[in-house]
Amino acid sequence: MDGDLLAACGPGAGAASSSSQAIEAAGENAGQAFAALQSPPAGSPRREVGALAPTCGIGPSASGSPTGSAVGFAQVQPSRPSASPPRMREAEASTISGSTEAQLSQRVAHLEADLALLRQRKAQLERENEELAAAAAEKPDLEVRLKEALANGARLEAECRRHRADEARREQLEDQQAEIARSFTQLQHVVSQLVMRLSEINAQHARLSEEKGAAEAASAALRVELQKWRDLRGMASTATAGHAFSHSSHGLLSVGRGSSTACGRSHSCSSSCAGRRRSCQSCRLRCPSQPLTGTPPRRGLGVAPQRGAWQPQQLSGGVTGSASV
Repeated sequence: MDGDLLAACGPGAGAASSSSQAIEAAGENAGQAFAALQSPPAGSPRREVGALAPTCGIGPSASGSPTGSAVGFAQVQPSRPSASPPRMREAEASTISGSTEAQLSQRVAHLEADLALLRQRKAQLERENEELAAAAAEKPDLEVRLKEALANGARLEAECRRHRADEARREQLEDQQAEIARSFTQLQHVVSQLVMRLSEINAQHARLSEEKGAAEAASAALRVELQKWRDLRGMASTATAGHAFSHSSHGLLSVGRGSSTACGRSHSCSSSCAGRRRSCQSCRLRCPSQPLTGTPPRRGLGVAPQRGAWQPQQLSGGVTGSASV
């Protein structure tokens, strides 16, 4: 199980494991040293101290110099045994063992403090190892979530690009709509002007239609009067021709021929004008009526000569007739 954790967590887990092993080894060494100090042999204090020195880390170092509390022990230890009495040896041994015990107790206290710190570090590293193991177990899930997040990011970027394009298109459409609104306003103004102009034209057309109707009515009345005048002129021409026949018998035939010709022309003109009056407006416009410039003729001999009628003339050689055209 430790091997799996080390393989899953990497170099951090290996360092934590080696630290925990070192902490356990240091704790075991400290426990052995403390047990040795609690029950030292009375006869050989130097041997016991020398035996405990490498275990507790107070012996000489690799370079030959003493390390830790071994320095004080080297100062207290005599260079060689003296031939003192047993009491002096016991006193010296007790002194040496007391100082060594104090040094070892101090060293054990330091080691216990270091052990506590190392245990705290071990607990922290174990928690970190657990977190790393949990993270390693969640790695596939995290990879899947990362892929999903990347896919969502790409989708959101595409949507953002589409929204930016839609925004640009919307701005263009708004500009076009504003332009159309301005054009429509101008068109409404032009249409209102055209409507006003059309109303004026309609009013003028109505007025002209009324004037046209009045003119047509007046023209019809004038044509009726003209027909009456022409009928009166024909009757006057007939009366003048009969009076001329009573005064002259020499030119009767010629006068009768001329009178009949004049009467025929007058009748054809009257019938033509009457036909044109009953025709369409275009025919009436192509054949306008002649304006009346004189007074109506009177019945009798004093009739003024009219155009197209037979007029008698008195000559020195006799009575002759001529038809003026």
